[in-house]
Amino acid sequence: MFKKLGVIVLIGLFMLSVVGGASAITIKLGNVLSMKHPWNICLTGFAKDVKAATNGRVVFKIYPSSQLGNEKDLIEGMRLGTVDAGLI
Repeated sequence: MFKKLGVIVLIGLFMLSVVGGASAITIKLGNVLSMKHPWNICLTGFAKDVKAATNGRVVFKIYPSSQLGNEKDLIEGMRLGTVDAGLI
């Protein structure tokens, strides 16, 4: 579980280094799991940790319960740039 979250952290850090001095960046992260699923609980904590560690410059907006579509839709959205990240 933590290995996959580590990949998300690396993506976030990469994006932070790319935007450099930008004031804030919001990353849309979607998944198909319920809000009470352990992975979503971990993602919520992760989002809070990243926001605190970056002084609010990087914010993860989590969309659980297929709000952005099923897993195929999430992958397609990431390819098109309408979704920034997904837990697949």
